[in-house]
Amino acid sequence: MKRREAIKYTSLFAGAALSAGTISAIVTGCKADPALDWSPKALAADQAVLISEIAERIIPKTDTPGAKDAMVSRFVDSAIATNFTSEEKSKFFDGLKLFQTISQDKFSKSFTELSPENMDEVLTAVVADARGKEEHIWPAIKGLTMTGFFNSEIGMKEFHKYDPVPGKWVGCIDYSEVGAMWSL
Repeated sequence: MKRREAIKYTSLFAGAALSAGTISAIVTGCKADPALDWSPKALAADQAVLISEIAERIIPKTDTPGAKDAMVSRFVDSAIATNFTSEEKSKFFDGLKLFQTISQDKFSKSFTELSPENMDEVLTAVVADARGKEEHIWPAIKGLTMTGFFNSEIGMKEFHKYDPVPGKWVGCIDYSEVGAMWSL
């Protein structure tokens, strides 16, 4: 048997041994779908992952915790589930599609598949798209991200002065005396 024939038969037998799932994984680049370790109330799983990635680009992890560390996507999901009307939910979910549309147009990939640099380009495009518009997804997603982060335990302990057992209450204190916002 010649070398080429041996390679041909070996690959044929190896190919026959592969399952459809394995072949599919090879064809799609073996990239697993991101999994959630929680069950969203209002968001679909892919929307929760999308919001998690967007929030992380707004407040990235550096030498301090980021939005993912503060579990901002869970806050956003809870806020949508408990505070949004059906119409507001629909507008929000429609607005989220803008991130995917721009990602596909610019990079032919989903937002969650982009590099951090490309995600930043998409966010810049979304912000530019928001200028001059009364209703847009950007103020909502940015506001929910900031609110979720700075009201999380991480946000309270890492970015505010934190005193778990506060002393006396002083109602009016000059900011220059304390140097930061306090959380209790």
